[in-house]
Amino acid sequence: FNGSNQARMPMELGARECETSGQSVRLLVEEPQSRSAHEQLQVQHGRCAGCSVRIRGNTWTLPFGVIGAPLPFGSNKGFALCEYTKQLYCTDCHQNQRSILPWCVLQNWDFCPGRVSDVAHEYLTSIADQPILCVSAIRPQLFSRIPLFQKLRDQRISLHKRFLRLHGTRHEHELVQALGHRAYYLENTEFWSMSDLVSVSKGAYSELPGVLEQCEKDLQQHTWEALRESNFKTG
Repeated sequence: FNGSNQARMPMELGARECETSGQSVRLLVEEPQSRSAHEQLQVQHGRCAGCSVRIRGNTWTLPFGVIGAPLPFGSNKGFALCEYTKQLYCTDCHQNQRSILPWCVLQNWDFCPGRVSDVAHEYLTSIADQPILCVSAIRPQLFSRIPLFQKLRDQRISLHKRFLRLHGTRHEHELVQALGHRAYYLENTEFWSMSDLVSVSKGAYSELPGVLEQCEKDLQQHTWEALRESNFKTG
């Protein structure tokens, strides 16, 4: 389904970056290439992907705690792997914070938090509630794989069609204002936030069906008001 208001959530949102002290990270919906520590250090010219300080270490901490061989790089600081970007960061830029990885969720429906760099953690935290994941374009198989997800998408399609009947009226604006951040559930059908996906993963304990139910009640109320106004004008 592709309603007229879908353009309100442009794909460009998914490419927005977070910049801190010259470091930047962007939305990744596919797993980045994995390399050995030696290969990745060569790609990074032996420097931290964040602050560019020269790095090295006697060991390389892999996601599962596997210890690598000593590396032939003279350096000032040790380093750690960011499981989100698959880049190496010095220990000042990577303090073993954990975040759920969007690409891991979309590709594997895996919500296990990964160890990430500080800038990646900041970025992933900042986008958690933003509807920037067009699941139908990135990983449409998830809908058939997860019945609750398909049900919620069908519900949003129905709500969006009804919402379009208010297009161009004051009730459209008032409803959007009343819904606040939740307005995207009605304004489009395809964009989801990481928080939405986390909620879907809870199955029967998901809060999202209740959220959409409340959106439907608000939509119904404004629809009734619009109809009463229309009948009054033509009466």
